[in-house]
Amino acid sequence: MTAPGVDQNAQVQVMEFMQGPALLLIAPLIASFFVGAVWLSVAYANAGVISRWNPALYVLALIIAVGGAALVAATGMIDARLVGVLTLWTVAAAQLWLGVVLWRQSQQ
Repeated sequence: MTAPGVDQNAQVQVMEFMQGPALLLIAPLIASFFVGAVWLSVAYANAGVISRWNPALYVLALIIAVGGAALVAATGMIDARLVGVLTLWTVAAAQLWLGVVLWRQSQQ
């Protein structure tokens, strides 16, 4: 997409489609990413492999997303992209935490 000589105007149409109507086509993939991550964290927390705080990060991410979106809509005090980044960072933190714990266990 960023290579020299690429027709960027042709790519804009594709990206608008993928970020608009095509979201319905890839929604199951996006949903499975989040649902699978939550499920894995809850299962490992129930097994006592990780602490209960790990699955709670997904709840925190949901609070950030919903609360941030409401704040953006009501006041415009913060940028919507910041809300998105903070939400995804919280999800990534939960996944990183789980990955580190599993990696440490595999090293024992």
